[in-house]
Amino acid sequence: DATQLTMICTWLVELYLDKLNCQKEDGVDDEYGMVLDEFRHFLQDNQEFLNPETTYNLISSHGRIDVLLFYATLNEDHERVITHHLQRGEYNKALEVLSKQSSVELYYKFSPVLMRYAPVATVNTWIKAPFLDPAKLIPALMRYDINNNPPGHKQNQPIRYLQHVVKNSEDPAVHNYLLAMYAQSDDEKALLKFLSAQTSERYIDFKYALRLCMKFKKTQACGYIYSVMGLYEEAVDLALSEHDIESAKMNADKPEDDDVLRKKLWLRI
Repeated sequence: DATQLTMICTWLVELYLDKLNCQKEDGVDDEYGMVLDEFRHFLQDNQEFLNPETTYNLISSHGRIDVLLFYATLNEDHERVITHHLQRGEYNKALEVLSKQSSVELYYKFSPVLMRYAPVATVNTWIKAPFLDPAKLIPALMRYDINNNPPGHKQNQPIRYLQHVVKNSEDPAVHNYLLAMYAQSDDEKALLKFLSAQTSERYIDFKYALRLCMKFKKTQACGYIYSVMGLYEEAVDLALSEHDIESAKMNADKPEDDDVLRKKLWLRI
């Protein structure tokens, strides 16, 4: 019956493992390779009769990591394989396994450590996986360390990923996180371009955007946000404080339906 088959197959696993160890000690590579190949075929053919945890423990007790990974892959135990690679710092191998399996939850589980230590390769993998929810990757984006970019890769990887997905996203969390990334970067032109694209479909919180831009001293962006929010006095005052007369004049003309305010603003200039 099934119980007897499991017992017999488990016993044979033990025999194969002992035989592999003997062949390894004898240093006969050809015979070792033949036994290893035979063992792998045995595991494939008798997978249904083997208890996974018992088999994992047996293989581990013999220190056969290569066989353990083979058996885990056979069982589609991708989490075990990925965990093994991460523990050894084999981030590219972990990403390769991750990209070939179908569980979205494994992407979200392992992405924080992958983003931390292999940011460029991780973003490459995400970009090839359009089924991912960018908002659920924000915790991973927060683990980013630009010092872990490979040599020659200077681009901010969270910005790179969010630029790729934001045009197809209506999630305010995604837009606001990209806003925060832009505000912290040195590229104020990119920030202004992003803000100007928000006027028709607003997915960001402009009050939050203003606080961010003030915090990181993005004065041009602050002026733009003041203008969008209809705070023309603040926009003119900010432009004047930066000696930007043209921007001050442009904002002074914006309150078209309020002659008193427009005159007041022009007098300041």
